[in-house]
Amino acid sequence: MATENDTNTQRPAAPKRVVGRFAPTPSGRMHLGNVFSCLCAWLSARSQGGSIVLRIEDLDDRCKRPELAAQLIDDLAWLGL
Repeated sequence: MATENDTNTQRPAAPKRVVGRFAPTPSGRMHLGNVFSCLCAWLSARSQGGSIVLRIEDLDDRCKRPELAAQLIDDLAWLGL
């Protein structure tokens, strides 16, 4: 007789939603390497029903320029990513 603790009666865990990320350094316009990395992350997550997040974290205070981060976001929007 099976009980609730029997491993055969336990429900499998629900699959977790895939979330990829793209974390470039905002140092200027996107270059082909950035575009390729973002596209690969986007395609991989999307093929699994997920999404990607953009993570902009510039740890070097001397080089922080918010306008470059905004430009990067604009470039990604233009690309449809």
